[in-house]
Amino acid sequence: MHVVLQEGAVQALGPCGWFDVACAAPFAIADDDMEILLQSHKTGFYAWDQAEEDGVDRQADMQQLPWDFMVDFALFDGSGTLLMGRAGVEVWAKELVSGSQGTLNLWETNRGTDATEMALLCMHSQAVDVACSKLVLEPATKFLFGAAAHSSKGECISVHSLDAELGLLALRYQFAPPPGRPATSQRLMQQVVSVHGMTPGLRSSIVASYGERLLVFEAKAGVRAHSVLHDATFHFVAHPGSVVTCLHRSAIEGSCSLVSGAANGAVHLWDLKVPPQNNAPALRMLRHSQPVTGLCLVSDDRLASSSMDGSVLLWDLRRPGSPLHTAAAPGGAAVLRIAPGPWGDILAVASQAGLHCLELFDFGAPMADITPGPLARPFSDIVFNSVTHDLYAGSSNGSVQVFSRLA
Repeated sequence: MHVVLQEGAVQALGPCGWFDVACAAPFAIADDDMEILLQSHKTGFYAWDQAEEDGVDRQADMQQLPWDFMVDFALFDGSGTLLMGRAGVEVWAKELVSGSQGTLNLWETNRGTDATEMALLCMHSQAVDVACSKLVLEPATKFLFGAAAHSSKGECISVHSLDAELGLLALRYQFAPPPGRPATSQRLMQQVVSVHGMTPGLRSSIVASYGERLLVFEAKAGVRAHSVLHDATFHFVAHPGSVVTCLHRSAIEGSCSLVSGAANGAVHLWDLKVPPQNNAPALRMLRHSQPVTGLCLVSDDRLASSSMDGSVLLWDLRRPGSPLHTAAAPGGAAVLRIAPGPWGDILAVASQAGLHCLELFDFGAPMADITPGPLARPFSDIVFNSVTHDLYAGSSNGSVQVFSRLA
């Protein structure tokens, strides 16, 4: 057996991951900062930072993992904690960017042409002084955006470079919320999406949530490093009296639709061809009874939504008065995230009870389990790789796990 660890990458990253080798015995690797234990099982090694969290039975954790689905990789944040309580994950042109407390990592993904390749290979790790809980990549403007928080400076939208000459993933500047924050400990700036190119007036623009409002910022090049910008180009009240908890931009060519969900369960669809008049959405969908956690336009006239109330709803946008179909997570567990499969025929569903698969063309069928529950930690962010069909799932301890070819 031969395993090579790049010391600099490990020290920057804190943890290791899966290695595509086989060995019957566990072994240990130690350095000045951490001790890593690796246990072989079927297709690889599962790695963790032994000092990550005192008092946790790692063998018990391992026995709960779905080895038949797992391939190659598990990543743990070296600090053992995540400020925002989750890992942010975003796929970009066959690359994966993951965010945890104080770190952004760029991973090269398996292209799907060689089954012996590792599912993920860390290419770059960047230290940042914010914790990003939502990541959005916009290659056209060479920016990565994060709904972020600083331990002392509060919430912001962080703008990171995708230009190697300016520092890959380095924090360039920030968009700050308007003054006069309401007296609440709740996260208000939870979501961000890029709307670059949807209309001529939205070139280089992003939309960020802030409480009940949506703020439109223009992401410009040439801004002085580490600047804090406060001025939104436009803003409007999207969900009066309720915090926006979810945003989704249509990926359908020619569409100018933006969908928002709120803590009161309401879902609103906005047509960005023109500024919203009197804060009135183009469509309202009212059925969820708890905060909306996931939104996805799966076709021109079909929208999937999920909620902490344990439901996943499929809406016909031509008749939005009531959902076309309703599905429930096993045991009525709260749904934390949904992700559409590359072919548009399935939804991956992350709930408090586990990770599941929902057939969009057989919505009445029970969700199939991708992982057996209960999980030691639920997955809080999931995304598919459209090339390999691998599913990446992030957990609240900063880990990312890879599930093979579900679509």
